[in-house]
Amino acid sequence: AVLPARETLSEREISARIDAATALGDAAQLRRGLIEHGLARRSRDGSAYTRIEQAPPPEALALLDALRARRGAGGDPGAGL
Repeated sequence: AVLPARETLSEREISARIDAATALGDAAQLRRGLIEHGLARRSRDGSAYTRIEQAPPPEALALLDALRARRGAGGDPGAGL
């Protein structure tokens, strides 16, 4: 995971990890999205970020299972998505 569990990152650290993992080039937008979607929390002053641990929804688990099955069958896991 780009954001490690149970580790607090500074704004600079989380931005560097986001930039390294994506081609979007807008870490601020992605940080806001993480907060808005309940995937991370931010300190009041905005200086520290922590990933929120949560189980994936059933839909996400089903998608992961389908991708694993496709990969195991030798198919392209991204085809048709």
